[in-house]
Amino acid sequence: EYEGIDVRVVGDFSCFPVEVQDFLSQCAARPEKEGKMQVNFLLNYSGHWDLVEAARVAIAHDRHGHKGKMPRLDQETYRSLLPSGCIGDFDLVIRTAARHSLSGYPPWQSNHAEFLVFEKLWPEFTKAMFHQAMEWYYQQERRHGA
Repeated sequence: EYEGIDVRVVGDFSCFPVEVQDFLSQCAARPEKEGKMQVNFLLNYSGHWDLVEAARVAIAHDRHGHKGKMPRLDQETYRSLLPSGCIGDFDLVIRTAARHSLSGYPPWQSNHAEFLVFEKLWPEFTKAMFHQAMEWYYQQERRHGA
């Protein structure tokens, strides 16, 4: 644990050995902190899985006789049902290897993100390229879907 860094772990842990599942579940259950930086580990994660899990929670809530007790299903409520709901919205998605797809990125959090693609593969991504991405990002006029 590092001072000022909030670590989040999200994903379908069922494919991992039981000991690893237990460890990851403990990490995921840690209380959120308001750190200067948020580091997210998405393990065995897909955007489809995330959306389906939220729907399962909502349906299970209704099936277990809680009708009328679940708040109106608006954007804020639905986000709270997402396993990835603890992850903040992305400002920038950087893709490497000339890939122009989200490839399983969290759909909710990347909805209004700026999207930048580099030709280089991830292992070849340099600090200079990161600075180039930051310069590009700060030149963008953010509209947040407007």
